[in-house]
Amino acid sequence: MVRDIWQDVLGVRIASVTERFAHLGGTPEQAARMLAEVERACGHAAPPPARSLDVTIETLAGLMKASESRSGSARKYIGRNLNTGPGQRPELFLMHGDMNGGGFYCLALAGHLGRDQPVHAFAPLGVDGRPLPPTIEDMVAEPLAELRRLRPAGPYRLAGYCNGGLVAYEMARTLIAEGEVVERLILIAPNLPGARLAESGWTVDRLRAGIRRRVRRLLGRRPPELPAAPPAETSPSLFERYRRIMRGYRPGRFAGPLTIFWPAEEPYAMREGASRAWREAAPQAIIREIPGAHLTAITTHAAELGAALRACLDGKV
Repeated sequence: MVRDIWQDVLGVRIASVTERFAHLGGTPEQAARMLAEVERACGHAAPPPARSLDVTIETLAGLMKASESRSGSARKYIGRNLNTGPGQRPELFLMHGDMNGGGFYCLALAGHLGRDQPVHAFAPLGVDGRPLPPTIEDMVAEPLAELRRLRPAGPYRLAGYCNGGLVAYEMARTLIAEGEVVERLILIAPNLPGARLAESGWTVDRLRAGIRRRVRRLLGRRPPELPAAPPAETSPSLFERYRRIMRGYRPGRFAGPLTIFWPAEEPYAMREGASRAWREAAPQAIIREIPGAHLTAITTHAAELGAALRACLDGKV
């Protein structure tokens, strides 16, 4: 993320993260602009050591991360427009779903979407330490209020990654129920841990357990005695709390257009079971494949994902 901002401000391609800003030709004016962009993306001010022409990408990234950890800040909203160019296209509201990385992949993704594409990114609820709503449906109110603040009336274009895809789906259903138009709804790797496999009707956990039993039988081994159950987790991680909520989620009916992008390396059981559930809930659902696995699809393959999203927004998918 920091490298992308530096390259945009300096107008050069940067090969090393240890190069000093001044050595790359950066001026004080450019340094001020660069820091403003970094602060906007991270959602908090840069500490004093960052305000130097001798700072490097590596050092600045570390300072911003440490500063965020100390302040406990976690923005629910990354930026009014992640692209620095003038927005000429309808806005895209993205529930980025990243509970650990701060949603910084959105910056690269926004660049691949084109500088004329305004992108608003929202973080998952709970990353700021506040209590997590008990269901996906209950997670809709806060991002919808922010959405309405930014764009009081539709039509709307929504997208979401992973858990954010589930929230985006419920936001779209709510908007339509309120009489609004959702002209694009795009879900990226919207896993449904509780979904059943299309053919067998087994849950993913049951399938895995069945495979383990078959392997033991083939090897002529008796299943080991199960250890005593560990004590109940007193403070589950945010990831685990989301996983439990997602396990109980079943998508309601959606009659509008829906496009789902599945990473090609996503586990078969997750992909097939979830695809069946989405098709049953949204008869108009179109499912497309994108390169990568669950995480690399939004990072390593951000350019390919950006191209796929752009085509979808243009009505070509």
